[in-house]
Amino acid sequence: MVDIVAWVTVLVFAQTSEPPESTYIFQLEDGREYYARSYREERDSRGRRLFVLELDQPWRPGTRTVRGSELRPNSPVRELASAREQRIRAGWEELGYHLVRLPSGELAPVPKAEYELSERAREWALAVETHVQELDTVADPEPPDVPTADSPMPALGDDASDTAQSGPGIWIAGIVLAALVAMGLTLKILVLA
Repeated sequence: MVDIVAWVTVLVFAQTSEPPESTYIFQLEDGREYYARSYREERDSRGRRLFVLELDQPWRPGTRTVRGSELRPNSPVRELASAREQRIRAGWEELGYHLVRLPSGELAPVPKAEYELSERAREWALAVETHVQELDTVADPEPPDVPTADSPMPALGDDASDTAQSGPGIWIAGIVLAALVAMGLTLKILVLA
């Protein structure tokens, strides 16, 4: 239950944090880097420059204050959009998430275990569908005998081949249904979040 609440919280933060027009990289003299969605410049009581950064980390939003004297020359610099997407993807992966592109075009984080489970269900459903199609193409070219009013009806259990063939069909249909339900639930969670 706690995992679900944490996952929903992460999704809410990720959904509400749209990609900014441009992001900035603040490089400090000691080697640290901060990635900011936006920043504002202020002065402290002694007149020193301060930068208040809105951090660009959808998994942990927040602000940071950096002194101007701590910055390297020519800092801040703009971050390329492609570099930002790679950094965001790597950040989510470090936390155990996989980014999935929604039909709206947005990227949504999904726990890796759930993503892998949905991928296995999708592959399993495709394999079952392929197997069913193969069974349909191998069917008898001659149609079965249609009983007439004069022919006696066979008793249950007389023809073992009928019950043996219906068993795997029901089993395959159950597997396909379970895989589709799992994929549907995963997509519903992603779209509603």
